[in-house]
Amino acid sequence: MPTREQQRKALTEGAAAFDAGTEFGFLFRETATGALVGGGGVHPGIGPGAVEIGYWVRSDRHHRGYATRAADAMTDASFTHLADVDRIEIHMDCTNLASARIPEKLGYCLLRVERREKLALGHTGRGYVWGQRRHEWTSLRTREPVEGTR
Repeated sequence: MPTREQQRKALTEGAAAFDAGTEFGFLFRETATGALVGGGGVHPGIGPGAVEIGYWVRSDRHHRGYATRAADAMTDASFTHLADVDRIEIHMDCTNLASARIPEKLGYCLLRVERREKLALGHTGRGYVWGQRRHEWTSLRTREPVEGTR
């Protein structure tokens, strides 16, 4: 667990990076209760014209669509507001099947499976890398509903 000072430093640096337009961190809150349900971010560093988005949701709030809506919003905002971004990637451990359904729902393509550092108990050391291109992107909010669904 980070110390209070480490948390304060991370928040201060995160706010400065957001203001500078170099990295964008977000907290996800439930509209009805205001409860913190997760977080995410848009991160540079995977190559020119590309960013990575990441997300997490509290385990007691899984399967409610928060991560899907957040990933959709971060993807849409990146393509709308970051003119130099043409490609977005989502990386995750292969054991995270619930999270892997999210880029698929959003129209991302599975680019590759790669070796990666085991960052948590239960990780495999293999990760999915999903990708989306600006010219192929359509936000969930603007898609036509499929017959028989809401």
